[in-house]
Amino acid sequence: MPETTKRDLIPRLTATWAWFLTSLQTFGGLAGQIAVMQRVLVEEKRRIGQQRFLHALNYRMLPPDPQAQHLAIYVG
Repeated sequence: MPETTKRDLIPRLTATWAWFLTSLQTFGGLAGQIAVMQRVLVEEKRRIGQQRFLHALNYRMLPPDPQAQHLAIYVG
C-alpha cells in the first residue's frame, strides 16, 4: 500500500464543508445528487478525475441500493 504524504490529505474541515454545501444543493433526487457531486468533486474541486468518478458510478449502479450515498462514501 503506498504511503500518503501530508499534502495528499484533505483537511477534515475542508472536506466537511464541501460535503455540507453539496448536500444543500441536492434536493433533486438521485440524479440530482450525482450530478452535483460530479460538478463539485470533478470539475470545481478536482478531488477525483472524471474517468475514476465514472468508473465508481458504473460500479455503484450494479446493486439496487442508494447509489449516491455509496458514491459519496467511495469518493470520501
